[in-house]
Amino acid sequence: MTDINVVDKNGRVTPFTREFVIQATINHMIQNVDRSIAKTTSRIAEFTGNVEKSTEILQTLSDLHQIKSSLLKGFETITCIDPT
Repeated sequence: MTDINVVDKNGRVTPFTREFVIQATINHMIQNVDRSIAKTTSRIAEFTGNVEKSTEILQTLSDLHQIKSSLLKGFETITCIDPT
């Protein structure tokens, strides 16, 4: 694999490799999932006493953590693939 550097409109040299693009994309996705986890967690207190909503929040948090775990595993798998 060859590392190709491209100069962007601001004169910065930006690398282009498959791993760089995938890593940047997955990092952004993980940041978004983390943001959703934080926002969902912050709303737990709003629904104290509401069993249905509390259950929904916990299920949502579980789903978000599974998504994050999948992203992390996917990144490990992708970066281990031979690009040839």
